[in-house]
Amino acid sequence: MVTDTLGLDIGHTAIKAVRFRRTLGGRETVTYFKQEIQLAAQETIGDDRRVELLKQFVQTYRLAGMRIMTAIPCGDLFIRTLTLPFVDSKTLAQVVPGEVESRIPLPLEEVAVDYQLLTHLAQTKPAKQGIASQVLVAVAQKSTLATHVRCLADAGIDPYAIQVDALALFSLARHLTERQSRLPSDLAIIDIGASKTTICLSYQMDPWLVRTVRCGTDHLTRGSVKETALPSEAERHARTWLPEQMEPAFSRLVRELRATLHAYEASTHKRLRSAWFCGGGAEMKDLAMHLAQRLELEHVSPPQLYRARFSPAYAVAFGLAVMGPSIGIRSPLGSRTRGSQIDLKRVMNTTVAQRQDRRRHLWQTGLAGLVIVLLAVADLFVQATLKEARLHELKTELRSQFLAQFPGIKVVTDELDQAKSLVQATRKTRDLLGGDQPQMLSVLADLVRNLPKGVPLKVGSLTIESLTIQIEAETDSFESVEKMKRGLLTFPGVREVTVQDARVGSTPNQVLFRMTVSRDSA
Repeated sequence: MVTDTLGLDIGHTAIKAVRFRRTLGGRETVTYFKQEIQLAAQETIGDDRRVELLKQFVQTYRLAGMRIMTAIPCGDLFIRTLTLPFVDSKTLAQVVPGEVESRIPLPLEEVAVDYQLLTHLAQTKPAKQGIASQVLVAVAQKSTLATHVRCLADAGIDPYAIQVDALALFSLARHLTERQSRLPSDLAIIDIGASKTTICLSYQMDPWLVRTVRCGTDHLTRGSVKETALPSEAERHARTWLPEQMEPAFSRLVRELRATLHAYEASTHKRLRSAWFCGGGAEMKDLAMHLAQRLELEHVSPPQLYRARFSPAYAVAFGLAVMGPSIGIRSPLGSRTRGSQIDLKRVMNTTVAQRQDRRRHLWQTGLAGLVIVLLAVADLFVQATLKEARLHELKTELRSQFLAQFPGIKVVTDELDQAKSLVQATRKTRDLLGGDQPQMLSVLADLVRNLPKGVPLKVGSLTIESLTIQIEAETDSFESVEKMKRGLLTFPGVREVTVQDARVGSTPNQVLFRMTVSRDSA
C-alpha cells in the first residue's frame, strides 16, 4: 500500500507542488514541482490565465488522479479562537457556529464554518463545569470557496481537501519535529511570499495565532528595478540588499509582525524566542536575518530531509502534502495529530443555514406525517361507523327473520346463538328419528303391526333412542304382556325384548308394565 498526497500551492509568481509518498514499509519520498508565472511589475493574473496554467501544470507533471490538497490564504478567511466550557465533539459542532456568528460581519447563511480542537487550554482556572475546550475556528465565505473550487474544476482538479495556508505551515513544523528536528514547541513560522506574508504562531505545539499580512517580496523590491523587469529578477537582485533599500515596505512588514507578536504575548503571557522564515522571501538570506534582528528573535533552520535540499519556497505545499492522511480526524482533548482538523471542502455544503433547512424539511415532513395519521384515523372512524350501522341493520333483519321462523320464543337475547341452538336441537331430534336412515316412525308402525291381534294396549310413554325403544304402557293381563313380547321378538331386526316392572294396576283388569326393545346395529 502506498500513500501518495500532493500539496498544491498556487502563488502569485509560481505554482508549486510537493508530492509526499509513503510506502507500507515506512519509506517516505518527496518530489518537488514548480512552474513560474511570468508577470510584469504590478501585473495580476486573471482567473482564465490561472486555469490555463493549472491545466498545463497538471499535464506537464502528470498529476491527474492524485489526492490533491489545496489551501486558501488565511487573509481571505475569518480566523477566531474560542474557549468553550465543554469537550464533547458533538456539542462543539453544534455550538461553534452560533458562538462565532457574533464575531464575524456576515450572516451564517453566507459562510462555511469549521474548527480545529486545540490541546492547550488558555484559561488558568478551571471552567465552572470542570474543563474547557480551546478551538481555532476558520470561517470562509461561500462565494470564496465556490470560486476556488470552480477554478480547480475548470483545470480538471477535484481537491481532496481545502485547507488554510497558515495551518499547512504548522503541519510542516510538526512533521519536522517528528523527524527529530530541534524546532521549539513555541515558534513563529513566517512565510514571506511574493504578494503576502503568512504568519503562524504556535504555543505548546498548537497553532495559536494565524494571520496574513499583505506585504511580500513584490512590495519589498518594488521600485528597485525598472518597471519592465520581472519580480523574480528583482528578487535575485535583492538577495544582498539592506533594509534601507526595501523601504517603506520593510518597516511596514516589521510593524505588522511586531503587532502580531504582541497579540500573542498578551493572550499567552509568554514571549516568543524563535522564528522560522520560509517562503520565497526566506531565500533572500539577508532579509530573514534583518527581520530576526528587528523582531529580537532567533532565526532557526530545519535540517535537510529525504536526501534532498529543502527549498523554503515549498513550505506551504510541503505542509499540505504531509497533512493529507489525517484530514477529517476529530481528535479528543489531549491527543495530538499532525494534520489539521479543518477541511473547508467538507463543510462547504453543511453550514448552519443548511442544517436549518434540514430542520425545516424535517418539521415539514413531520407535519405531513401528522396530517396523514389524522386522515388515517378519520378514515378508520368513518369505516367503523359505517360497519357499525351495517351491523345494526343486519341484526334487525336477523331478529325479524328469527321471530318469523321461531314465533314461540318471546325473549330474544342473541338471535344467532338461539337459532343455532334450535337448529342443533332439531337436528338431534331428526337424528333420533333416523336422520337420513330409514325413518323410526315406519319402524314403529311395523312393530305395531306385529303385535298380537285382540290384545288391548294403552301407551303412556314412548322413548326412542338410536338402537332402543322404551315403552311404558298398560294392558288387561300378564298373559297379554307375554303375547306382546313374543310378537315383537318375531319382528326382523329386533334382538331382544325385556319386560321390567310388570304389576297390577289400581283398577280391575289393569296391568302396568315397562318394555325395552333392543334393535341390531346393522
